[in-house]
Amino acid sequence: MAYKALSLLARIWLWCFGIWWIEEKGQIPTNIPNKCLLISNHLGIHEILWFFFKYRPGFVAKAQVANVPVIGPLTSGLGSVFVKRKADFKEQNAIANSQSDAKGALAAIVEKFRSDRRVRLCIFPEGTTTNGEQIISFRSGAFRPMVPILPHVVQFTGWERGVDFDPHYSAIPVSRWALGVLASPTLCLRITYLPVQVPKDGETAYEFRDRVQSLICKAGDLPVVSSSYKDKRAIEDLVINGW
Repeated sequence: MAYKALSLLARIWLWCFGIWWIEEKGQIPTNIPNKCLLISNHLGIHEILWFFFKYRPGFVAKAQVANVPVIGPLTSGLGSVFVKRKADFKEQNAIANSQSDAKGALAAIVEKFRSDRRVRLCIFPEGTTTNGEQIISFRSGAFRPMVPILPHVVQFTGWERGVDFDPHYSAIPVSRWALGVLASPTLCLRITYLPVQVPKDGETAYEFRDRVQSLICKAGDLPVVSSSYKDKRAIEDLVINGW
């Protein structure tokens, strides 16, 4: 009953953010492994709410999410893994700390899959959001547990770039983005389901990552760019603080 209430709440929030229609493409999964990772490209909050609505998984999220009212307790109760990440890369030790935090998160994920009987974790391998026109090179951490992965492609339809408000949370103050999305008349969220991907015999985590990334790029007709979270932060600083 509680899980159904969570799904309904997530769908109501999607309505509030302008998602009146959800278009589903591909084979909707039926026999989902008890232990798996759910992944997709990352556009903003819409796909997070959709994953809540569809699967009610735990999330691999930055540590600040645990303190967000309503969202924090919900994600914690679903067995999420929270990652402490340095946001200011101007500090000399920021990158070293970021790498250390990533190792800690990976260890927590591996332990969760080892000890729990049923694990469904959602993670966004790009590590940050994009404008929906490309895929940022996937990080390998999501693939190192070497467990089955259920990939998705998430895209917005029903809007025109340069004419309508851009619903992607790419590089814009969160308050301005939220107001713009709430003021948008209607949007459609297109979800493309892809087959469950299982590590092949002898395949490394990096090969597994590249294979899944290629599958998502092909299904979404999206190119890969070799950017990073650090690059995204630099762009955000320019946009928010002025050129």
